Amino acid sequence: MIRSDKAKVTGAGSTNFGEITFSKAGVYRFLITEDKGSETGYTYDGSQWTLTVTVTDENGALKVSSAVYAKDGTDSSGTEAAEFINRYEAAKPAAAKTGDGMDAGRSAALMAGSASLIGVVFCIRRKRRGSNR
Repeated sequence: MIRSDKAKVTGAGSTNFGEITFSKAGVYRFLITEDKGSETGYTYDGSQWTLTVTVTDENGALKVSSAVYAKDGTDSSGTEAAEFINRYEAAKPAAAKTGDGMDAGRSAALMAGSASLIGVVFCIRRKRRGSNR
């Protein structure tokens, strides 16, 4: 029989799935994953852990002879529990808008055009003054 259990942790902490009773010797595998949350700014750990439990029959008594965790298919011998590490990054504040939004290239072109126009007007006035003398 396949059993699906859920355990919940809010914030930092740990939990367990409770006691598991085995009815016969064998190798049992449990897939342990984390449901993704929907909190803004969080990146949830997508790791998949597999717990492989070997149950042996020793003189009519069932005994867990080994329990091995593997993270994403990699043996994690010595690990005593599945661990999920979520990351939080605060939203970056929107940059303050300054000026009128005109880019530097347009500003430079506008200034160059204004300077040229002033130069032309100056030349025309100078020419007129010279012809009036």
